[in-house]
Amino acid sequence: ELAGTLFDPRFEVEIRLEPREPRMANFEQGQTDVMFLAATPERAGRYQLLDQTWTLSQVLLMRPGLDRYPRSVNDLWGFRIAVDRGSINHQLLEGLPPAGRPELTVVSTRAEAVAAFSRGEVDGVAGNHLTMGVLVSHAADTAVEVPLTSRPYHLAVMPGREEAVEPLRAALVRLRQSGEFD
Repeated sequence: ELAGTLFDPRFEVEIRLEPREPRMANFEQGQTDVMFLAATPERAGRYQLLDQTWTLSQVLLMRPGLDRYPRSVNDLWGFRIAVDRGSINHQLLEGLPPAGRPELTVVSTRAEAVAAFSRGEVDGVAGNHLTMGVLVSHAADTAVEVPLTSRPYHLAVMPGREEAVEPLRAALVRLRQSGEFD
């Protein structure tokens, strides 16, 4: 149903998979009609967050062999964590009280964060569970995954652009009604 809507010849659909920074810049400049974004209060104030499409777990992948591992997001003091600037996880970890905040290594891209982790410069790297499984596949068997939080992801458009995603939203409604998507 969703694929049928996406590939309906009446609609021009281009799916772009690229790093967050250029993707967000294109969205902000009106060159991209719709994004799937994690819901945050800041984003809810800036964009129209429409239908929730999924929930992703935000995690830390920690190096094996550490003396201890954090038990939660409130147990990160004393750890060195790589995070990409402006990401959901950067905002989450930067917003922790100073007494519980890990030492952050803030880099430009998620790939740079993973590289710092791979070189052993940090104890862990932050990202969503799906992305980290792909980017850190070389270490996924030995890394220790520590859950941080779960975030709902929504279809997002710039204010006033809701009509651009109406066919997609209608397809999601039909999928939910059929039980194929919940």
